[in-house]
Amino acid sequence: MKKMRALFVIYLLLLVGFAVPSWAQTFPNIEPALQAWQGEKEVQITGDKNDPLASDLLPLIEVFLKHGFAVRTTSGVGMTKGLNAELRSTAGETMIVLKRNSDQAIIALDHIRSKSENATSSAASEVPATTRTLSSTAHNRPTNASRHASKHAPIALETKPVALVQADPEKNIFALLSTQGIMLIQLQGTHLRTIARQPPPQDNFRPLTLSSGDLNGDGHFELAATWAEDIHGIYEGTDSRIWTQFLEVQRDKLQLLALQPGYVRLFSSSGAAQQRGSFNAFSGPVVSLEFNKGRVKTGKPAPWAGRNLFDLTPFTNQYAFVWLEPGKSGTVSLADKKVHGRLLEDFGTSPLTQVAVKLEDPVFRSGFAKEDRIMETYVELPPRTLRLGSAILTIQHGRKPDSFLRGTAEGTDQLARIRMKGEETLLDHPYPAVEAFILDFAPVPDKNEVMLLLLNEKNDGSGRAFMLYQEQKP
Repeated sequence: MKKMRALFVIYLLLLVGFAVPSWAQTFPNIEPALQAWQGEKEVQITGDKNDPLASDLLPLIEVFLKHGFAVRTTSGVGMTKGLNAELRSTAGETMIVLKRNSDQAIIALDHIRSKSENATSSAASEVPATTRTLSSTAHNRPTNASRHASKHAPIALETKPVALVQADPEKNIFALLSTQGIMLIQLQGTHLRTIARQPPPQDNFRPLTLSSGDLNGDGHFELAATWAEDIHGIYEGTDSRIWTQFLEVQRDKLQLLALQPGYVRLFSSSGAAQQRGSFNAFSGPVVSLEFNKGRVKTGKPAPWAGRNLFDLTPFTNQYAFVWLEPGKSGTVSLADKKVHGRLLEDFGTSPLTQVAVKLEDPVFRSGFAKEDRIMETYVELPPRTLRLGSAILTIQHGRKPDSFLRGTAEGTDQLARIRMKGEETLLDHPYPAVEAFILDFAPVPDKNEVMLLLLNEKNDGSGRAFMLYQEQKP
């Protein structure tokens, strides 16, 4: 056993020696804890990272090896000595929680920066924050930005937004949602100007969704930004409280109207809301929203076929598009609430917007110790599903993230269109596929069927962010 462990450590040393690039970061909190550690020099890497040997974790592994630790990346069930490095992904950032296995006490906290984050932070400091124009030179483009040639250059973003919506169509103003809050931007071609900002309700809020619409018909758009407040407990797991921030866009400014619990989804001239349950991501009926004299009120239950707020999008008087499970969809009859048809196409999934839900009854991995309990589950919200005329437009995720074995990300994302012809459901892809992760999209005002894509080099939104105009395929 010791011989196998030694061979594994040698393998990791060789791997790190050849694979860790010059951008490898330091860990100012982890390293002193390792230097002071007097116990058994063995560490187990656990957490919600899909691949413990992914390239962005190699600098961390190198630090452990440098201080003489044997590194386990497989199951460490039964470990009572040494250390545990738990990885937690929140809003595109990976936190390292270093704990003693003997009593689960936290001895250090640090975070992992991606390669793109280092490159972006150094480049962004040289460009004014209020105005960005991106040339079409290769080093400014996202890696393999598009499989198809495009006459539009991608627009680099200094922040890492997770959502994009129209905010003032007449002035070509859009809103972006990120961990830094809501930002209004005005676009003229590839020229970007920041015109207003609104911070998040609290620093620890994680962005989930953003929607817009003119609820009261006054010609000004309202915005609804939905946030998750993740409540962490050492032995109680994580539970996401849901909050929605209401704002109004007037005279190129953002006016905060209200902050209330629950989810909200705005449409072109209406809105709907739903609450979170104690042990469910959604609870209670979907209700309509009313906006009058600067106040938002909930109204009567909406005809939502018994589905959750983000699962259903009506697109005819009889039928609605529905997400049946992550990546799987179909149509449902609004009259009898029955599934009318199922699409065979797999739309893929994305880790971008997840809600942590506390379990009523814990699940045990092995044994019945308190550290063996799983106290929460994660519910993935579906991608933006937008009604345009008599069609539905959404995102089909086909791109796979980079990993230790794969190296770079592979595949493409693209927009998918769903239409009804009689009782038949039709699916096509009118826009070119892109070799980047599509996080969101919005129609471009006064541009016939032109979309503005929000792209990122990482599927969790932690990489370099771009926007790209996209026209339909000829």
